[in-house]
Amino acid sequence: MAARLCVFCGKRPVRKTKEHVLPQWLLSLTGDPKRVVDVGLRMNLTGPLKHRFPLTQFTMPACSECNSVFAVLESEAKAVVTRVLDSAPISEVDVEVLLDWLDKVRVGLWLAHRAL
Repeated sequence: MAARLCVFCGKRPVRKTKEHVLPQWLLSLTGDPKRVVDVGLRMNLTGPLKHRFPLTQFTMPACSECNSVFAVLESEAKAVVTRVLDSAPISEVDVEVLLDWLDKVRVGLWLAHRAL
């Protein structure tokens, strides 16, 4: 089952951790981090049912080492987002960090949706 594989490397997690598909700092920045959202549909005999999750529990498995590596990107992206929100200038490197991080989030969301 795909949900049992590391969201980053695609292998069975070594020293399994939970990767928040949407980072906690972003959830807090954009509203109540405990809010419940619809993240997809599943079908049953009576029709479609919504998958509802508190965003704080919307996680995927990850290897401890993989999660640590991507934590660096997460930290760098948070700093860039903070600068953007403060209307501070950002560099070309900052833009690359932000785009890499957005790809990480986008792929994580896609994989999480597929795992549902």
